[in-house]
Amino acid sequence: MLKNFHIYLNSTTATSSPSEPHPPIQTNFDVKVLHFNHRTRGEGNDKDEELVKRIAKDAGFNVDIHKWEDSNPCLDDVVGSGYKEAGSVPTSMKFTQAKARGWRMNLVRDYALNGRRVYAMTGHTLDDRLEGWVLKMVRGVGVVNSKGMKEKVVEEVGEKGGSVTWVRPWYGVGKEVLVEWMRGEGEEWNEDPSNGGGEYKRNVVRNEVIPKLEGIVEGGDLRGRFLTWERRVNELGEWVGEEVAGWMGEWDGGGKVRWKELVDRRTKEGRGLRYVDKMALHEFVIREMGRQGEGGEGGVGERVWGRVIERMERDVGEGRDGKDWRIDIGGKWWVGRTGVHLVCRKEDDNDDND
Repeated sequence: MLKNFHIYLNSTTATSSPSEPHPPIQTNFDVKVLHFNHRTRGEGNDKDEELVKRIAKDAGFNVDIHKWEDSNPCLDDVVGSGYKEAGSVPTSMKFTQAKARGWRMNLVRDYALNGRRVYAMTGHTLDDRLEGWVLKMVRGVGVVNSKGMKEKVVEEVGEKGGSVTWVRPWYGVGKEVLVEWMRGEGEEWNEDPSNGGGEYKRNVVRNEVIPKLEGIVEGGDLRGRFLTWERRVNELGEWVGEEVAGWMGEWDGGGKVRWKELVDRRTKEGRGLRYVDKMALHEFVIREMGRQGEGGEGGVGERVWGRVIERMERDVGEGRDGKDWRIDIGGKWWVGRTGVHLVCRKEDDNDDND
């Protein structure tokens, strides 16, 4: 955000770019700069805050400053995929990167309460995409998700029609472009000293793993290799998406999956669930959570979903004699078999979980 930093908004998207000054655009948008002071570096954090406030003032933008507190009333599931209004549950918030990320995102979501549509532009670059991709590959991820972060994500918020559209304007450029841009504007690039340490996994990937990979990739073009991989994964994802859509059309009947039909089919074939079956079932759960007001794109955590898939696989093995079952997936949500159907519900009852 510099003196010539402008934001262009329309009914569907938001973009930003450094450019020559343009005439003001009349919109009904309230443009704000949000700065999150994590208070982990003392004077360094304060220096960042003052820089943001000065540049935003020069650009004519209002600034909202949010400061981290270890005992901040915040979300009880701040690192989960659900949404609750920030401030509703007093929770110990000892700083971690994951909690800080959830804290920032939920504070942004607060702006979308009361039915507002919010366009939130973040500073992620191509380097952030590459680092995230390496971390995903190391911890294990499904084939169609073995790619970097999305350029734009739309998320419904609250019960009054609010939404947050997360936009990453510098999604396709490297960090060095922004550094040179700021220098050209006569501004100093403030590098977080913690980025050079080995405390966080992302730092290890950034400072050790990626340089070594660049050293063994022909021409050192690791970014190019990543973008090629991502393009191929997206193409594969489109094909899987078409398969999933076909299954959803066949299975989805008002919040129910005709589970016995699938179980009988796979049992007859003598095989377990196919990869595309699991994709479709996960999509079903995400859609049901959204339809019943949960929102968010994260769906179910990988470890919990693994338990669900394991139980589903047992169902296929048991075939026609399979019994009803249910598994708690968090936040009073459960997935289970009831008769011939698979359902996803949010209830508060005393039934035992599998």
